[in-house]
Amino acid sequence: MHILQKELIKRLISSNGQSYAPLTKGYTFEENIAFHLKQLKKGGYVRKRDGAYFATKKALERSSEFDSETLKEDRYKAAYISFLCRCGEHYLLRKQPTPDGYFYKLPGAKPWFGEEIEKAVERIFKIQSGIELPFSRFLFTALHMKRQLSTANEVIFDNAMIVYEVIVDEKEKKSMKLKQTNAWVSESDLGVLPNVWPEVMIHTINKDKAPFHSYSLISNYVLHEKEV
Repeated sequence: MHILQKELIKRLISSNGQSYAPLTKGYTFEENIAFHLKQLKKGGYVRKRDGAYFATKKALERSSEFDSETLKEDRYKAAYISFLCRCGEHYLLRKQPTPDGYFYKLPGAKPWFGEEIEKAVERIFKIQSGIELPFSRFLFTALHMKRQLSTANEVIFDNAMIVYEVIVDEKEKKSMKLKQTNAWVSESDLGVLPNVWPEVMIHTINKDKAPFHSYSLISNYVLHEKEV
């Protein structure tokens, strides 16, 4: 798949249901952006409805095969690594945009295929926080088996997620250079945030210490499989 097609899928996953202008912003006719969008429609990755473009289930599945930032198709382990990062009464969360606002989840990413888990934890945390910590600082907390469903009850993602707890002090917190999507949230605010994913509540508000969790959640992604 061409890198521009991956970029278009990435943009729609970030905010599904965009019109042509914002979706293709930054690209020109000379770069054949219209052609690549047409190819995505032809391949069933994108559908158009009421003047807006939507990523389909096929696009969401395809997005799991490339890195969301570099767009490279590195091989990944089947598991996902997430961090329960805490400083006092504040937790580090990822704020992900959706068509209706935002949802909140634990920050993390997939380790590479063949990568030692210790190295993966250190590398991914550095990407999320901007600071380096040794693996000895991370405590295995739980394994989550979770299925993400569309509003039509279709399985979009089916992942194993490993959660590691890491506690940082104020000095470390202040030295962090967070990813743009990440932010600190106080424990008192967690209960009133909309669209908080189950693993956040399990480990923060509920303080559930069980080492294994299995559940499904419904995503508010608006998927359109037919042209209108």
